[in-house]
Amino acid sequence: MSTSIYHKLFTVSQHDHGVLEITFEPDAKTMSPAHQVLALLTVADEWFGQEDIRAIYYHLPQLESTIQPDYISLVKSAKKEKDLSENLRQIQTLMEKIRGYRKALIAVLHGDCVGDNFAFALLADYRITIGSEGFVGFPETAFGLLPGLGSFSRMVQLWGEDFAFRLATQALLYNRRDALSIGIIDQEVEGIGDLSSSMSAYLHTPEAQQELSSDVKKNRELLPPSRINAHFPGVIACQKLLTKYKAGTDINVLIKEEHHLYVQVATSDQVVAMIRTNYYGINGAKQQIQEISETNARDIGQIGVIGAGMMGSGIAYEGARAGLQVTLLDTDLSKANHGKNYAQKVSDKLVSQDKMPSNEQVNLLKRITTSANFTDLYTADIVIEAVFEDMNLKTALIAEVSSNLGKSTAFASNTTSLPIGQLAQASQNPSSFIGLHFFSPVDRMPLVEVIIGPDTDEATKDTALQCVHLLGKIPIVVQDGPGFFTSRIFFNYLLEGITMVLEGVSPSVVELVARKAGFPVGPLLVLDEISLPLMLHVYDQFPTLHDAQYAAYAYLEQMIAEGRIGRKANAGFYQYDEHGKRGNLNEPLNPKDYTDQEIQDLGKRLLHVVALDAFRCLSSGIIAQPIDGDLGSVLGIGYVPHTGGVFAHIDQVGIATFVGDCERFASHGAQWEIPPQLRDLSAQNFAFYDGFQSNWNPS
Repeated sequence: MSTSIYHKLFTVSQHDHGVLEITFEPDAKTMSPAHQVLALLTVADEWFGQEDIRAIYYHLPQLESTIQPDYISLVKSAKKEKDLSENLRQIQTLMEKIRGYRKALIAVLHGDCVGDNFAFALLADYRITIGSEGFVGFPETAFGLLPGLGSFSRMVQLWGEDFAFRLATQALLYNRRDALSIGIIDQEVEGIGDLSSSMSAYLHTPEAQQELSSDVKKNRELLPPSRINAHFPGVIACQKLLTKYKAGTDINVLIKEEHHLYVQVATSDQVVAMIRTNYYGINGAKQQIQEISETNARDIGQIGVIGAGMMGSGIAYEGARAGLQVTLLDTDLSKANHGKNYAQKVSDKLVSQDKMPSNEQVNLLKRITTSANFTDLYTADIVIEAVFEDMNLKTALIAEVSSNLGKSTAFASNTTSLPIGQLAQASQNPSSFIGLHFFSPVDRMPLVEVIIGPDTDEATKDTALQCVHLLGKIPIVVQDGPGFFTSRIFFNYLLEGITMVLEGVSPSVVELVARKAGFPVGPLLVLDEISLPLMLHVYDQFPTLHDAQYAAYAYLEQMIAEGRIGRKANAGFYQYDEHGKRGNLNEPLNPKDYTDQEIQDLGKRLLHVVALDAFRCLSSGIIAQPIDGDLGSVLGIGYVPHTGGVFAHIDQVGIATFVGDCERFASHGAQWEIPPQLRDLSAQNFAFYDGFQSNWNPS
């Protein structure tokens, strides 16, 4: 065996039987993925030109799981389109040449192999993993990106159109076992010492036997249907490539087109916004509360939860899952025990899916103590009340419980809209009172709105944020006000849907334009699901209502009087059968036809009305920064994901165009009144962001 160093990037080892091994040196980690691939292929080409070399296997650069992907550098490199395109052109030229040798190129995977590293592995003819730990896949597609290095075209070659589309758009990470079962990894060996025999077996296997096994084909057929967001730039790019592929486009031409689309996608406003919100925004919020948790003087080991309904049960489960001792209290023990059963149900499912060991489930359930006695709460470090959304009920409860809590014990109200300042007046310690707005279902929804009342002190805020950190949630800090932030902007979405119906727009068109705009659920379906009386209940908390809100209020009152309160009553905007199965919408007798422009404007109204009120929240100090609004809108209310959030949406539309649209919609109600500050910013052609940086300066 002879060993040489090339370019200070590789160790190249020549083994028996014409097999070459290439291992990256540490210096290679400082290079971009494209340069790493180019350097490796250059060396591979040199060696494959030698007659006695039959195969090359290369060890992928090892990733450290603690190192976060550098998406900012990825976008910057994509913006240097000329340089990147030249690198990709050279890679493609070398790959064509290497495949012409008809010799085996084999990738060896260590640990996690995701993103560009997985793209690197796909260039090989065969993929071997060392050990059973680690994940493979393209997590970056969650942000609308197209996988790099021509991966989609390569996967179409390897595995066909449907499976390639799934891998390039689903943002799923597969563990080693699953990756092997569906054939995206070909073989697993225990250690490096097993590579030689594995390599030899592969090289002596006839090509016909190297095709997919029947088990792999069956496992792929059992995969659930693909779930995509058709608005994501990466999805659109894959669909364009599939169209060309089906039309018989040469694979090399297809790869060139993919490189061009990769640059377009990576530098698009939507992708930058999604990365900014869903990656850097989330990580920034987590980092902030981790730092607070590490410096907070109060340790949290026990939480008290009052109310064992859906919200309280979910909070209790999340607390126990986080390793905290939880006291779950309700008016009688049977109700509290029923709430604890939620934790049993959720954890049962996780155990059945091998996502939770059974002994961990046992310990989790032991950490939840049920009670009907308020005295059991008095040792808690933070108490969270999650009873029904009623001011009288909550204030009576707060008054009774807070009188027996220590002054340093934080007391939080889980509420969607009741003013924290008003609730705090019932507390014996208003400075220790705060709002924590969890979203349902608590175990699946990541956001928590932390609402600061007029008397809330810093220590209570820090304790609440520490609690959010321990529960593994993502916070946005908002100031007290009617509807806070998420409920307030969401109710504008619902209001606009009702306003359209009152204007004569058929309900099916309202729901259609919502889905076409990218909302996961139309406003009328939301109203049926939450129940119409709840919408009125929230409006009752607002100090005043403008004309459009009054009109919506009166219309909902009329529907309620007719018994059409939503899904609970099997009657609402939608029709339901006797079993509660949803059917068609209740349509007018002579629905109007709409032009394409009218349909487009209806969709804009649903998007814009939420963003416009979000700006009012920002300018009035309800939220501090645009990123808080973007996080809250995307994670809290399902605002159109491909925009990256409400303020990213305004930037993508262009602030002057946005203001012009709002002016055109002014006749639809006071919800379209434009704040003077927004007009001033429009005159300056202001943008809330410059790439990944905020331009907002509240002073």
